[in-house]
Amino acid sequence: MKRMLFVDDEPLVLQGLRRMLRSMRNEWKLYFFTRAEEALKCMDKIHFDIVVSDIRIPGMGGVRFLNEVRTRYPQTVRIILSGHCDDDALLQSIGVAHQIVPKPCDANSLKEILAHTFALRGLLSNTGLQKLVSGIDTLPSVPRLYLDINDELMSSDPSIQRVADIISTDLGMTAKILQMINSAFFGLRCKVSNIKQAVTLLGLNTISSFVLTTHFFSMFKGDNLRNFPIDQIRTHSMRTGMFAAAISNAEGQEANAVDDARIAGFLHDCGKLLLADKLTKPYIDVFEQSHKDSLPLWQIEYRQFEASHAEVGAYLLGLWGLSDNIVEAIAFHHRPEDCPHEDFYPITAVYVANLIEHEITGPAPEDLTNGVSENYLDMLHLENKLPEWRKICYDLDTQKEV
Repeated sequence: MKRMLFVDDEPLVLQGLRRMLRSMRNEWKLYFFTRAEEALKCMDKIHFDIVVSDIRIPGMGGVRFLNEVRTRYPQTVRIILSGHCDDDALLQSIGVAHQIVPKPCDANSLKEILAHTFALRGLLSNTGLQKLVSGIDTLPSVPRLYLDINDELMSSDPSIQRVADIISTDLGMTAKILQMINSAFFGLRCKVSNIKQAVTLLGLNTISSFVLTTHFFSMFKGDNLRNFPIDQIRTHSMRTGMFAAAISNAEGQEANAVDDARIAGFLHDCGKLLLADKLTKPYIDVFEQSHKDSLPLWQIEYRQFEASHAEVGAYLLGLWGLSDNIVEAIAFHHRPEDCPHEDFYPITAVYVANLIEHEITGPAPEDLTNGVSENYLDMLHLENKLPEWRKICYDLDTQKEV
């Protein structure tokens, strides 16, 4: 049975949570505390899968409590459930929480978030990797800038100007976006010199996914990755995201599905950076073995870790609260046949776009592939679509280059 622990200084809130989750009592074992110190004593005796805490709790406080949980029990997922914190408290919580959930939160939404988190843990059967991913302190939650942009996008009247103002508060991100949109990939005839113009040209959702992707890649700059091809992975990922969005759009997918395909393409190889940064020596050995055996990297990863960069990246981004379609597309982008769909989904677009991008640029030795699976396309009744999708990507490539 799965176990989760809740900490809130308001007994009425805990009573409400108990009522909200009563229907799950046969599947989840729930514990409730008003003080962090009591919760930690309980955690010394019992393993918990998820800890949910308010920021403002008496004694050590929610941020310090979750930091203690991160240090002592890195395999435990940490969630903030709070609705009355100031900006400073929120910024501190971003450093210790995997996900931030606003309060009040209705029963169905909370159940869905918690069930989704439990389901994600099944992506990684190797407990060592679960501990690795859950315990990462450099990727505690979605970046604040991305949260602010998404809040604006979900408002009743999202504004290009307000999104531009949000991005402008981060000079590094502003420079990255302007650099990207002025690159040859976008094929613009005039130079873009301000962020509002960039947001207008890229679109609000593309800007949002680009902010998330740029933030992710910017965090991996240490000595552990000195000899790791970060720029190559970033370029491949950006192109894959653009190709996946173009394929989805050509298939008449709704805007949300196109956006999911783009984000998943941007981040489909993020697990490589994570493994290279946290398991540097073993991962270098995996790379070298992949070259030596002339086998795809993900197959060697399974030999060594019992999971690949695909599952590791998907698990992490799932903790960040990204949509199921995105998590699924990343998790299965090397083995789409294992994904239970019978028609076109973002996973289809990302899988095909990834392989076509490698086909265009020439795969690195660790990304050797036998091409798009005919069995997979037959399963979806899309066996005649590959030439059309290939033409879309090749045409895009001739016009634009990252």
